[in-house]
Amino acid sequence: MTEALVARVARAIAASSRLSSSDLVPRAEAVDRDRELLDDLISGALPSGFVRLWRQQRCIVVPGHFARRPGFEEAARRSADRGWPVRVRISGGTAVAQHPGILNISLFRCGGPDMQQAYSTLVSLIACALGQFGLAVTAGPIVGASCDGRFNLCWRGRKLAGTAAALRIRGGRYFTLVHASLAIEADLAEDLAAVAAFETELGMEVAYRIDAHGSVRCALDAADHLPLRSAGRQANALRL
Repeated sequence: MTEALVARVARAIAASSRLSSSDLVPRAEAVDRDRELLDDLISGALPSGFVRLWRQQRCIVVPGHFARRPGFEEAARRSADRGWPVRVRISGGTAVAQHPGILNISLFRCGGPDMQQAYSTLVSLIACALGQFGLAVTAGPIVGASCDGRFNLCWRGRKLAGTAAALRIRGGRYFTLVHASLAIEADLAEDLAAVAAFETELGMEVAYRIDAHGSVRCALDAADHLPLRSAGRQANALRL
């Protein structure tokens, strides 16, 4: 069922975008393609407004500054031993769990220095697609969410997607990548535990709430769009 729902959401997003490509086969190295496409955007080989839809094999994806923290190599080794290898992305933020139940949406744009506009374009694109499924999403921070930010996509107080960006300036021109990781179907407790364990081993303080997170599947399954019910409401704080 995950495959079918991912494909349906991907088609809805592609239909709402001007230029897009989909490669939904989960690959270990899929995250690296964003770096290559941003270089293509800078060189002129990729048109502005291009949207990439993709999935990643199970791993934890982290920003580059994590890789410079003391103890990163050991923390990454331990995470891999637990079944969650670590890969580095070019955008900011913090650690994010990736697996085939996550649909990633990357938007490449040429424009000015206003990153809010780039984020808003991405959020609007995804919100329009989810609206076709009867889900009205908003953008904003969620207390207790992992990799929290102003441009989370939220449904009924739960984070469905996080966003991050990378900016390059060449010859006075601005080139941006903004991307979102949209949870289509996920074991939220397992995902958060993997992220929390890794970040704790890096010396970070984490206190994520399971009931601050959701998925498209959970939202669609919620009877009459009532508030989501899950075991996370009884044990919703993850403190490691």
